[in-house]
Amino acid sequence: MELNRITQKVQDARITEKQYRSLKDRLSYSSLKLYDNDRASFFKQLILGETPKEKTSFALVLGSLIHCLLSGEDCFDSKFHLLSAIEPVGQMKLLCDNLVERTFKTLDDEGRQMDSFETLFGDAFLATKFDAAGKEVNFKGKTVEKALELFSNKDPELYYRECIDARGKMTITASALDFAENTIIKKLREHPFSADIVNAQTSGEVEVFNELPILFDIEEVPFKSMIDKLIVNHGTKTIQPYDYKTSWDSESPENSYIKHSYYLQSGLYNVAIGEWAKEHKLENYLISPMSFVFIDTNGFNAPIVLTLTQNDLDRAMRGFVYRTYKYAGVNEIINSIAWNLETGNWTTTKTIYENNGIVPLRIAYGSRN
Repeated sequence: MELNRITQKVQDARITEKQYRSLKDRLSYSSLKLYDNDRASFFKQLILGETPKEKTSFALVLGSLIHCLLSGEDCFDSKFHLLSAIEPVGQMKLLCDNLVERTFKTLDDEGRQMDSFETLFGDAFLATKFDAAGKEVNFKGKTVEKALELFSNKDPELYYRECIDARGKMTITASALDFAENTIIKKLREHPFSADIVNAQTSGEVEVFNELPILFDIEEVPFKSMIDKLIVNHGTKTIQPYDYKTSWDSESPENSYIKHSYYLQSGLYNVAIGEWAKEHKLENYLISPMSFVFIDTNGFNAPIVLTLTQNDLDRAMRGFVYRTYKYAGVNEIINSIAWNLETGNWTTTKTIYENNGIVPLRIAYGSRN
């Protein structure tokens, strides 16, 4: 049957998420967003190959866990480590996390530690005790020796050792896993706003793809996109993409759409799905604009499904003005990156260069001002 042929072809060509993440020579929504927000960081990371300094927050881990659980894929064991040690709290938790981060910094290519534990612990202690301004904020009045005494041969050290052993995976506690499964995911699967989306599975004339990686080019520039959920209806000849969002800080979804540059994602993913449809001989299918499913990771608010129109997609590609500020679209950012690559000039953008460094102030002042 046609359905099986398409599904099998996708499965045969599918790359793993780890392989997808390793494709550093391809741009993505995240890299377009990085360029738009911080061109210097884009240059350092994507051109020079510098590794960004990242801290894994609980919100990030929980968001990744929710995506994993919603995908329907058997990905937990490959991405997460379920902690058996008791997780510390307060300043000791900060110290342990700083110690884990400091430990990973000086591991060689074979995983051997280059510094002594005394050096690691001392550096982590100072990073925890003082803030960026040098003000004492934790372990007030306590020495590094006292902190080491509170750490050694107790729950904090067991927690630290387990985190080190779980290198390459995100650590999660049993209580956090239970909360994700039995509060957040349960609500999403049962709530009338989201149930039809998250519970959708391949059946009859409908094919469903979760965590679908797509590799494609835009004017010879290589790109990659990972679609959280793609529903293909062969009866109605429609394709509907969805993306799960767990970071929106209880803001309105419209504000999050602008603040987190989700418009770049919607535009780029629409191009990706169009190329995917051509590859699978579905070019006559109607590709609906991306819908974003906003998920409250506190487990209180009902899910929200933010839908877009073709007009939203057009503006995402060409750019738009919102509250007097001009937002660059996918096409402008790609063209600017191409110009930077061609000229080797990363100190400015193509638009600013062509305007001789002049940026006119355009503020729509109200009539009463």
